[in-house]
Amino acid sequence: MNANELAKQLSQMDTLQDVMSKFEYSIIQKSEAMLRQLQAENEALKAKALTDEEIDLIAGMVPTIPTAWDLIEFARAILRKAQEK
Repeated sequence: MNANELAKQLSQMDTLQDVMSKFEYSIIQKSEAMLRQLQAENEALKAKALTDEEIDLIAGMVPTIPTAWDLIEFARAILRKAQEK
């Protein structure tokens, strides 16, 4: 079940509005909106995935026997490339 499916189930709880307090109903409505937003953000992050070619290009900058600093620079390069997308 993803966040959108859970949000849909929460929206179907509208029929119970008469037996819930206003506070409980408000929490459910806010949760539904938050879940939909999280799902949208999750899908946007998936779209920022690097291709294998982009990773290979960045990996080519790392020496054959990398030091800890080389690995940090490699991680930074991948993060910069992902932010560009």
